[in-house]
Order: sequence, then structure tokens, then C-alpha cells
Amino acid sequence: MTKTHPVLRRQFLKTTAECLAGAALLGIARPFSSVAAAEQPPASAPGSLPWVSSDVATLRRVIISPPDHDEGLNLVDPSFGLEPWVDREDWLKDHAVMRALLEKSGAEVLTFEGVLDEAIEAARAKGEFRTWLRASLPALSSEEKKVTAAELMGAARERLYPQDEDGNYRYLVDADTVTWPRDAAVMLPAGLLICNFTSERRAFSAQLMRFAAEYSPSLTRYPVAFDAIEEQVLVEGGDVQVVNGDTLLMGVGHRSEPSAARHLARRLGMNVIAVQLRKAEYVKRPPKEAPLGFATMFMHLDTCCTHVNDKHVIVLPWFFENEAVGKNPFVRVLKGIARHPHVKEEDAEEALSWLVEMGKVKRYLAGSGGVDPKVTDLKLVDYLRAEGYRISYVGGPPPPDADMDYFFDVVWREHLFQAANVVATSPGHILSFDHCPKTHEALRAAGIDVNVFPGANLRRGYGGPHCLTLPLERG
Repeated sequence: MTKTHPVLRRQFLKTTAECLAGAALLGIARPFSSVAAAEQPPASAPGSLPWVSSDVATLRRVIISPPDHDEGLNLVDPSFGLEPWVDREDWLKDHAVMRALLEKSGAEVLTFEGVLDEAIEAARAKGEFRTWLRASLPALSSEEKKVTAAELMGAARERLYPQDEDGNYRYLVDADTVTWPRDAAVMLPAGLLICNFTSERRAFSAQLMRFAAEYSPSLTRYPVAFDAIEEQVLVEGGDVQVVNGDTLLMGVGHRSEPSAARHLARRLGMNVIAVQLRKAEYVKRPPKEAPLGFATMFMHLDTCCTHVNDKHVIVLPWFFENEAVGKNPFVRVLKGIARHPHVKEEDAEEALSWLVEMGKVKRYLAGSGGVDPKVTDLKLVDYLRAEGYRISYVGGPPPPDADMDYFFDVVWREHLFQAANVVATSPGHILSFDHCPKTHEALRAAGIDVNVFPGANLRRGYGGPHCLTLPLERG
């Protein structure tokens, strides 16, 4: 038996307490400009359909979003607090290592800032940028001729801590706009899925992605297959993974609404395997605050499960299979926390109920959107095993007698470092944050090539390599 690490225990309890203390300020993302579908190249042209054939097919082209300019991220955000959440210099260094690994894999790497600057220039040339700016960010519309992508992203020095005429801070743009480009859009076989956020703080990143998709020369080859803002459904990209040309895997109930899975199945003509992260009919704006810190523990599906090879996933143990429901050490953690006098009884009960329901799947059929009656009473791992998948676990194969020490020292520790949140550069080759030795050992034993890079700073926004990358072309 290992000794439970007191720092990890304190960090877990601190996260739980902070999430119980209050909810984020969330709001409505409104569509500002229509996104015209770009003309598709001939099927024989390089980079033609399918744009992304699977989440592990060889990566050809990808968007990342480092602060490539001279200054860093805006740390003053009314809905996020005043405390810097990242050391800028270390963040830049770690992000640069990831970029080098992506380029070494053979992928063409674009930055969102570069793509957005292209879009601004193209919109200006058409005489349309001022109209878009007045609708999207009117505080900057009078300076249309000199606005840059960095300013729209809240990262240009001259706009980092702006002041009004009385010398008071003048809030303009949210701090982490498009830090995680995967959440703002996902490339599907037929084109881009433009996402739609529950969070007001993040909603503008989807607006910027729509703008870039419409105007940037680097993106004109890609049609918009589904615009969640125009369709008025809530979808966040961390919940969506391309299994193959016919099937999507999608987390629902927490950040993406359950009806979105059915909507995508109908509109895209793809089967959608909906994975319940939280039992809910709707995702509200603002959503009901998740009990006992679940909002950050299991933010998106890619926080808990991603593909590492064809029919091979890395997944958080216990939560996503029926057989393990009664064996999950996390249940005993929650039961202990529930005894604290500051924890509401209904929150504790909801959290425990959530664990029983988490991971259940529905299969929405391509075209009709109807629920497949053949897929019943299964959780994600059960379904994938039936489909011939190989399963690897965060922390490695869990022992049958897993205790609290194993939960905190191995699984929870590596989960905090986004062990399941990895990005494939080709089948069986992935990029992952460091500090996940047990997970990496298990993956390598299963034949997966694991390239690691520093993640201590990057993970602090509750994201991993999967979130930090937006593949545009694979296969």
C-alpha cells in the first residue's frame, strides 16, 4: 500500500470547496455573422474530403493558439477573477515544445492568431470588417483600421490593461479566448463544426472561429458542415471525437446538450454515440452548478477518454463501465466529503447518483436521428469492448482491490495532469503531458508511442493536448 500524498488530497478538497463556493457567470452566445460554406475542392485534390477521417489518422494540418506576440494573456477577467492562472514564460516554453513535436510529426502548424489576422485583412479588403466589428466588439469599431488579431484575442499589450478617460480599467475581451482551439471548432469528415458555448466568457472564441472560417484564406477550402450557433444548440469541441467517416463519439449532458447528438446525426448523416457525462435533458445558460466540483473534474469527454489508435482508447477507470460501478473508490471519497457540514445533502446525493449514471451511451442513427434499440444499458467501455476496442486506463490497469491510496496517488494525480487528454499524430503515436508515468507505462506496454512534453503550466486551464490542438486535415 502506498501512502496517500497529502498535497494531492488537499488539492482535491480545495478544488471541491472552490467549485461549491460559487458558479461562474455564464450567458448567451448570439450569432453575429452568417458563415458561408466555402467551395469544396475536387475530390482528387490534396486535402479533399474527408478532411478528418478519424481522431487518430495521420495529422496533416492543425491550428494551435500560442501567444506568439510580445506580451501575454489578459489576466483581468470579471468572470474568471484577478489571479494569474499561468506563468507566461513557462507557458510559452511548454507550448513551443508541443509545437515542435507537432512539426516533427510532419504536420503543417498554423496559429489561430495568424489565421485571424488573415481573416481581418480579407474582411477589410471586402469592406466588411467594420460591420462585423461593430456587431461583435463595438468598443473597438472606431479603430477598425488598426485592430489586430491579438487585440481581438485579448492579448495585445496596448489592449492588455486598457483604461477609460478617468484612468479606470476598461474591460474589453475575455482572457482565454481560443486558448483551447479544439473547443471552438471541430473538423469533421465533411467540414467544420462551429461550436456554441454555455459560458459567456468563452462564447466570443466561437464568434472568432466563425469569422476566421468565413474570411481567412487559410480556411477557405473548408466548408462549414454545422454551425451550432446558427442552429441554436450547445456543443463544445472537447466533447466531440471522430471515430471514422461514419461515426462520432460525443459527450453530452454537461457542456454539450443531449439533443445536439440527435441533431448532428440527422444533419451530418453520421451515427453519433452519445456518452452521458451528466444526466440531464437540457444544458442551461447558466447551467446548474455541478455538485462537488464535477464541473472541472470531468469537463468534457476528452478529459476522460480519447483515442490513441484505431479501436484503442485511453479512459479513466471505473466511471465508464457497468461492472465497476460498485468498485469505484471515488464513491468512498464523495461519501466522506458529504459528511462535511458545509456540503449540502442534496449535492452529495446528486454527485453519487451522477457516478451511477455517468458513461451511459445512446446510439443515434445517421439520417433519422433515432435511438438505436440494439444499444441499451451499456456504458462507454462496455460499448467499445463490444465493438472490438482495446481499453487502456489512466494510471494503468487498476488493481481489483484499489484503495484510497491508489485513487489519490495514481489515478487522481494523473487525471489532474490530463492523462486521458492526449492527441494522436498518427495511429498509435500520441502527444501527452508529462507527470503521468503509470499511464504512459501502460500505453507503451500496449504498443503506443508516447511523446511527452511539460504540462504543469498548460494543464492549469483544465485542458490537455487534445484541447490545445484543432486538426484541420488528417489521413
